[in-house]
Amino acid sequence: MYRLNLNKIPSGSRLLLAPSKGLASRFKKSSQELRYLATATNSESQTSRSSTQEPEGGQFTVSKSEIEHFNKLASTWWNEHGAFGLLHRMNPVRVQFIKERLLYDLSRPESGSGAGSGLEERQSDADSYDFLAGKRVLDVGCGGGIFSEVLARLGAQVLAIDAAEDSIKAARLHAQSDPLLNDLLSSPNPNLLYRHCSVESLLQPDNLNHHAQYDIVCAMEVIEHVENPAGFLTALAELTKPGGQIILSTISRTPLSRLLTITLAESNLPIVGIVPPGTHTYNKFIKPDELTGFFRGQLGWATSHERSDLEVRGCTYDPLASRWKLFPRDAFWAEWCNYFFGVKKPL
Repeated sequence: MYRLNLNKIPSGSRLLLAPSKGLASRFKKSSQELRYLATATNSESQTSRSSTQEPEGGQFTVSKSEIEHFNKLASTWWNEHGAFGLLHRMNPVRVQFIKERLLYDLSRPESGSGAGSGLEERQSDADSYDFLAGKRVLDVGCGGGIFSEVLARLGAQVLAIDAAEDSIKAARLHAQSDPLLNDLLSSPNPNLLYRHCSVESLLQPDNLNHHAQYDIVCAMEVIEHVENPAGFLTALAELTKPGGQIILSTISRTPLSRLLTITLAESNLPIVGIVPPGTHTYNKFIKPDELTGFFRGQLGWATSHERSDLEVRGCTYDPLASRWKLFPRDAFWAEWCNYFFGVKKPL
């Protein structure tokens, strides 16, 4: 029976993982895919060498080819009409998804009956609700800080990390150019802190943030770029405090997603050709049920099947309107391409 290779997971993040048919079994058909889930053996990382400093700590989830790709694009992070324009325009629905998850959890009775019955009525209050005040948030794979800055402005105490050194430099430079954010960066207890490191390095005993856990752990458009996604998720789980939330946004592995996110988006066609070629690898896309199976089957999370414990929500980009929107929750077909995934760590 298939098991994850725990030798590839730092001792600080090892969990008692049970065999799973979800995220693990989907790679059984291909040894090429098995390499990055089970062993994280990456032939590219053995032959390629980054021209920049390597991130702190272990790198069992880091793909050097991906890091090189994003380092080359680092100077364009804050060009809203450039390579990362789609991510700039995604921020409103990112905030909406997180806000709705936290508000739903607040409106849910302790008994679990009638969960969220008043959510729609309270939605008007959400706009003025300072829902991240006092929250500790970890933004994993923060890139140039596009979403990290938003989180800090909403009141969160943010640690933003990325394995691409040039991206972190771009993030710091942009924040320093803003008087408010510069104050947040330079205060004795900064609300926004950038670090060039891998997620697994935060679990190392000699790390300044060792044993730190967060109310919210975000990995937006990241998991489809890592090696060993199971190890990556395990690290995120260790960094989430009991009762806290992991929030992911990623791309499902379907013919539709291949067409939209690679064939069209990475083409030179007008309007739809809006992503640099080589940004995505289809075999690294992960289906929502694979994430669900991993958290339920291997980590034992979200066993109640309540929406407050686990939620998948599809989203789409309208190139004519230049904006993203969330699909209705009951539209299962909406999860065939881009989607958000939220899961709550048990108390």
